[in-house]
Amino acid sequence: MGWSSWNPYHAGVIGLDEKTIRAQADAMAQHLSAFGYSYINIDDFWAEHSRAANGSMVPSKSFPSGMKNLADHVHSKGLLFGLYTDVGTATCGGQPGAWGHECADAQMFAEWGIDWLKEDHCSPGPNNDMDKMYLDTLTKMSQCLNATGRPIFFDLCAHGCYDIIDGVDQKHNASCWKEWYTHATEIGNSWRTTTDLEVRGPRMWNSTLSNWYRNNAFQAKLNLSQFAGERMTCRTFPCMFSCSIA
Repeated sequence: MGWSSWNPYHAGVIGLDEKTIRAQADAMAQHLSAFGYSYINIDDFWAEHSRAANGSMVPSKSFPSGMKNLADHVHSKGLLFGLYTDVGTATCGGQPGAWGHECADAQMFAEWGIDWLKEDHCSPGPNNDMDKMYLDTLTKMSQCLNATGRPIFFDLCAHGCYDIIDGVDQKHNASCWKEWYTHATEIGNSWRTTTDLEVRGPRMWNSTLSNWYRNNAFQAKLNLSQFAGERMTCRTFPCMFSCSIA
């Protein structure tokens, strides 16, 4: 378990900076690590809008000490450090995606000392091949992460079958989801099953219930426990979902 910057600081909300992340790490180490919380994860908006001349990612000016220094601080508290990228040319927030830079980015992440990587799917590659792109690019990043030699937890933030393929909406296509989850178990350590939760406004509770019912439906149709390891049971399935939104 851990903390992610997305809900409090997404969409460019002021406050996502090095000082905030250090404070979160200090607070987690002091108050929550004894209860199993271990990850400090920075989501979108951590990078400059353009890569460096050599093609490398550049942390924004809000992180003046750099990600390696910040990761060292998180590790000094006995915690783990996570970061975010995207399979396409840009993240949801308009920062550079990993498309065409997978192995270089993976090596850079390893050198910075990250322990967890979330790869989103907010933009296509240059040829707009959305249907086939997700698995291909996620597979490549998985291979590149493994090649670094550093253990990095790979979180697949791709919805799988929330697309129109050959004119057909795939979100209720059980065979599509089964194929997606089968591949996901081979290339990642975790993967999402629903859309985002709303954390502000009148739809907050409705979106929570909607995703809860969607997961129950997936469990009934696909037996999701077969993709989640030996210790996943019908009893722990709703518990895991509740932990993810807590």
